[in-house]
Amino acid sequence: ATRREPLTHDTQIDASLAWRRKRIAFTETPLADVLKLFNDQNRVSLEAADRAAAQLEVSGIFWANDCEAFVRMVETGLNLVSERDGDRVILRRR
Repeated sequence: ATRREPLTHDTQIDASLAWRRKRIAFTETPLADVLKLFNDQNRVSLEAADRAAAQLEVSGIFWANDCEAFVRMVETGLNLVSERDGDRVILRRR
């Protein structure tokens, strides 16, 4: 049998190189920090409605320029609802 390297090692390498492909990677990162990074990359402003939402943890690899896909993910994965107002998207707990 062939021995394979642990998947976590491959995942760590992929995450550390993600920036080269305009992707951003997070591991148990507070939503507030994730939103700051998205806001630095886009003209749409993503905001947490309150401290409880801002403290939710996000893990994953996302396209930095695709706010809409990220919003859909947190709506489902973190049980949030989004409220849109022009170029602002406010994320709040259901």
